Amino acid sequence: MENQKEKIMAHHINVMEWVTSLESLTEEQWRRPIGKGKWSVAEIIGHFIPWDKFVLESRIPYFVMGKEMPPGPDPDELNHQAAKESRKRSKHETIEAFNLTRQKIHKAILTMDGQEWDKEIPIGKSKITIHDYFNKLAKHDEHHMKQINELI
Repeated sequence: MENQKEKIMAHHINVMEWVTSLESLTEEQWRRPIGKGKWSVAEIIGHFIPWDKFVLESRIPYFVMGKEMPPGPDPDELNHQAAKESRKRSKHETIEAFNLTRQKIHKAILTMDGQEWDKEIPIGKSKITIHDYFNKLAKHDEHHMKQINELI
């Protein structure tokens, strides 16, 4: 449905604006863990980047073709690597990289047929609609946004 697609697109614009606003954080706020044994803001934002690249390369093309999706990467390994890289990058570099990959997702969604959003696509042994897939990603974004907003 076109309305579902528009909501997801609006979500992505909102998230990009919110991440850009994090430029105003001090370096200490940016690098401070959000809790004991938790990631920092830098690591949280940084972990979105490889996942967004995965969505761009290994999900969206399969949605468009209507074909079964390949298995995803090991989440723990991908998150570990993303957090490690985020500790090395500057705040500006991380925010810029996030916005670049998220803009690519936004543009890819823009070209997708909104009427196809209720179409079920095989993912492993189950099926998911394009809408449900992007909605779950949006909920994940919102979870981390809430964590960071509570910290700052």
